[in-house]
Amino acid sequence: SDLFTELARLAAADTNRNHIATMYADGNAVGAFFERIAAHGNPELKQRISAAISAATRDSLEAATRAVLADDPGQRIPVIPHIVGGDDVVVSVAADRAWQFTVTYLDHFRQRLRSIDDVPGDLLGPVPPTASAGLVFAHAKFPFRRAADLAAERMRAAKQQFAGTEPAVAWLDVTRDGERLPPGQHAWTLDDLITLTSALQNLRSTVEPSGRAALERLVDIARPEVSAARIREYGRRLERDEVLAPFLAQEDAAARVSRMAQALSLARWWR
Repeated sequence: SDLFTELARLAAADTNRNHIATMYADGNAVGAFFERIAAHGNPELKQRISAAISAATRDSLEAATRAVLADDPGQRIPVIPHIVGGDDVVVSVAADRAWQFTVTYLDHFRQRLRSIDDVPGDLLGPVPPTASAGLVFAHAKFPFRRAADLAAERMRAAKQQFAGTEPAVAWLDVTRDGERLPPGQHAWTLDDLITLTSALQNLRSTVEPSGRAALERLVDIARPEVSAARIREYGRRLERDEVLAPFLAQEDAAARVSRMAQALSLARWWR
């Protein structure tokens, strides 16, 4: 639609300004949290917690939106909310802001739920409530309903991969990979994304697109030992060993190759 085309044009000038991302976020372990509250036998507490979770959702959406606004006070907001209710959020966001938006949303939501007033400590554990998200990158003209369905699938995959025990994000780049997930691509935890923020920025900014494309061609999930060796050799030739090192730290070659492939996918839209 014209609305999504206009949203895509709010991306930075160094992007092609024709892609958007659809994010679907949903709470982890929220049902179990309410079961513990119900067993506590305080109806007023349940009502107050329900209101606090809704408030945390809206506050986190606001915080994530603020995080992706440019310094220009006249900048149009690069976010379109579609569903905001309870612990569910579905939004469209300019593609180059999507990772920052999603990481900020999940981190803020986690912090807000940890700081709800007057909640007995035993009710928050053993698995505190958080949220996970699915993120789908596609051309602005890609059908929104399909993008939302794919984002929901990715969100459920992220929750399932970590059994809802911690916030995570699973993603899909439809333009690059189609509607089927590439082999070896898995969800990343929120803590992983935060820890590797600088490493991902370095990967995107110091390795030219042609270099990242060459690295993608060296990824071979079926032959991990050979693939890992070729990736390391290419990194040395580029004099980018230190840039690739954070994604090649695992002992198992298959894990190194998978991690590198995922990092390259993340770097396409990481800002």
